Amino acid sequence: MNSTKRLIQLCHHRWNVPLLAVLYQLSGAKFITLVNKLELSRDSLSRTLEVLIQHGWVMRNEGYGHPLRPEYIFTPEGSTVGQACHELLNILNFLDIEKVGLKKWSLPVIYTMCLGHHRFSNLKEHLPDITPRALTQTLEQLEQAKFIHRQKISANSNRNQYDLTMKDCPLCAALIQLAGVLNESD
Repeated sequence: MNSTKRLIQLCHHRWNVPLLAVLYQLSGAKFITLVNKLELSRDSLSRTLEVLIQHGWVMRNEGYGHPLRPEYIFTPEGSTVGQACHELLNILNFLDIEKVGLKKWSLPVIYTMCLGHHRFSNLKEHLPDITPRALTQTLEQLEQAKFIHRQKISANSNRNQYDLTMKDCPLCAALIQLAGVLNESD
C-alpha cells in the first residue's frame, strides 16, 4: 500500500494522531488517563483504540492488572508511528494549526502538496478517495488558517494553484517522515 493511502487511513479518525502521540509521550497509558489527557468521550476513545488495534499499532497490555502497568501499549510497528505522530503534533502546535491540521483531509492534502502537487486536479488525482467538495473545503480551511495561499494561473480561466505559505515548512519533513514510517509498518 502506498504512503498516501496509509496517511489517509491514519488521518481518517480525528483522534488517531493525538492518541498515538500521547501513548508515545507516556510510554503507554490506562484508558482513564487517555480520556483525561485527550479530553474526549469514552465512546470516541474506544472507537479510536479499536481502529489503532486493527491497524496493528496499539495493543492491550497482556500484563495489565498491576496498578503501575499501562493498559494500552504500542506494538513494535506502532512505536515508530507513535514517535512520528508525537513529532508531527508538536509541529502542528508550534505552527498553531492543530485544529485545522487534524481534520480528516488536511494532512493528506498538505502531504500531497509537499510532494509537489499544487493544482486542484493534481491534488484530486493523488487523493482518489477525496470528493471535490471535501478537497475544496479543506483547501479553504487551510487558506483561512494562512497555511496555504491560492493564486489564479491565468486571468481568463478558473484554474488555481495552491502553494504552502512556508517554503521550508517543518510540517512537510514531519509528514514525509511519518509517511515513510507508515509504509515500513505495512
